[in-house]
This record gives sequence, C-alpha cells and structure tokens, in this order.
Amino acid sequence: MTDYVQLDNLPITSNNILNILWDRNCEMSLDELVEATNREFSSHWTKQEIKQFLGLLVQMEYVQTKRHGFKLYYSALGYGEEL
Repeated sequence: MTDYVQLDNLPITSNNILNILWDRNCEMSLDELVEATNREFSSHWTKQEIKQFLGLLVQMEYVQTKRHGFKLYYSALGYGEEL
C-alpha cells in the first residue's frame, strides 16, 4: 500500500478498507475486500463485519456501490479531494 490516510471520524477498520479502495483505484467486490483487508492488515474480519464497515463508508459518502449482474461492487470517492 502506498500512502495510508487516517480519517479521525472513522473506525480503524473503515480506514483500512478505504485505503485499500484508494490504493487499488478500482471497483472491488465484498469477497475481494475481505481478502485484501485480512491479508494487508493481518486481521480476521468476516464478510458480515466488513459489510457493516462498508455500510458506514457508503452512508458517510466515502464509498459508492455499483451492481454488476448479481454482484455489488464498492469504489472509493474523494481521494485527493477535500474531505
């Protein structure tokens, strides 16, 4: 991961997920985010837990969702912009 950004208004895991999305700069599925988060940060989060953190990020408008077929994908908004 290149540069890690820490937003004070977010839990650490939400920051981790957001940084993964910013670093990859592409849409990612829930499965991809669980795998990347657990690998990069040596954690053991479940799909349901990551989904809850993603819900917070979507609600706070840091992340957007897009459906492709039956799968939902997540992408980060605002990197490099004034947050």
